[in-house]
Amino acid sequence: MERVEVAIKEMGQFQRALGATIEEEAESVLLMVLEEKGYRLLDEPSTLFLDGEIDIVVPVQDPAGEAIWVIVEVKTRLSRRVVRDWAQRMKSAGWQKRLRTAGVPGPYLVYVFGLRIDQHTVAAVQEHGIGLLTGRGERVPPRGVLAPCS
Repeated sequence: MERVEVAIKEMGQFQRALGATIEEEAESVLLMVLEEKGYRLLDEPSTLFLDGEIDIVVPVQDPAGEAIWVIVEVKTRLSRRVVRDWAQRMKSAGWQKRLRTAGVPGPYLVYVFGLRIDQHTVAAVQEHGIGLLTGRGERVPPRGVLAPCS
């Protein structure tokens, strides 16, 4: 029984390390994309714990001088379902209220990042209007900035 507990603990440590590595890759790609598009960081990227973890949150100034929040969901594998769930969460008035309470008032530039994407991911991000990042950069730009719900 002790070996099983040790194996479970080691697997958990491995999963945390892998997750942190993927999030670091996503952050590097995001910062490169934002710089190329003329955005200026207003603070360092961070993680936000809000009924689950939001992997990357960073306030930026867009090229027109407006302050916006870039929010990224990071997954090892992306699927249509993951994209749909993330887009619906970000468009939810209740979720946005929680973001405002946590100091992230919007408006929002929403992305998903995936190391591997399935064949339906590109269509899903286009359908939902959010951006897609991979290790190669921005595959699909967000359709626009998501205005906060009233």
